[in-house]
Amino acid sequence: MGRSFMKRNERAKEWLKRARSNLARAKLGVVSSDILYEDLCFENTDY
Repeated sequence: MGRSFMKRNERAKEWLKRARSNLARAKLGVVSSDILYEDLCFENTDY
């Protein structure tokens, strides 16, 4: 397991944190007509 497992685990935890944040934002409803909600799924995918 070692470092590789730990790094993947950290990435997974960060991804889940961001996913929860995006879900909470989506639950707020439409805040602005300028927001493209379909793009939320593409945020923070650089890890």
